[in-house]
Amino acid sequence: MFREKDLLFELQHPLIIKLLGVTKDDESLFFLFENCENGDLADLIAQRKTLSLDVTRIYAAQTV
Repeated sequence: MFREKDLLFELQHPLIIKLLGVTKDDESLFFLFENCENGDLADLIAQRKTLSLDVTRIYAAQTV
């Protein structure tokens, strides 16, 4: 988790959600990310019911 935190703080890319901060309590570590106003991939799939092959390729490439 700490490695991921460091990488996310360093990354500056328009297709990667920006990490704004990190906090913790006695049991948990919390990551604070920028707001995604247009939702996430699950919202897009629920809205469209299906994605074209081109759109699927774009999201698959971003995920990998």
